[in-house]
Amino acid sequence: MMLIELQAEAFLNAYHVIKKHEKEQLRKRQNRAVSWNKENPHLPPLSQISGANEMPTGVVDFVCLAFSVELYLKALHEVFGQTVGGHEIEKLFDKLPWEVRDQVFTTHMQGQYGANWTDYRNQLKLINDGFVEFRYFHEKGALNYHQGFALGLIDAIKKTMAVFRSKAD
Repeated sequence: MMLIELQAEAFLNAYHVIKKHEKEQLRKRQNRAVSWNKENPHLPPLSQISGANEMPTGVVDFVCLAFSVELYLKALHEVFGQTVGGHEIEKLFDKLPWEVRDQVFTTHMQGQYGANWTDYRNQLKLINDGFVEFRYFHEKGALNYHQGFALGLIDAIKKTMAVFRSKAD
């Protein structure tokens, strides 16, 4: 496994840890609200009171996932001895040889993660500069992309790397 691939996996793991943390925070908040509302029927519902001990993650998960996509695409390039730079997901994808892009599509995870592969070009554009732009969410405002598409793309890239590595052996 290449160093860039290890780094991509580390950012993907960070994304999953953050998502797990968010789910745990939500579950705790819901349980706290149910208890509060039962114990304090004369007070406003807890949903109207801010959660004091929560650690917000903001857009950190989006940044980790977008950077992971970028690094996996760069790792896929390295499988073919190419070194590429930049943060634009669409351009990194377009620089891949046609047969590699085709392999990504034949191994894509249609329907998995709720990914819409028929709109892949728009999805790539939405992830474009994800690592750069999402870090400055406070300046940019509403930024978003389909996380399921990004996860499906990562799976397809990993499988594509495995296919081409096995052909090289």
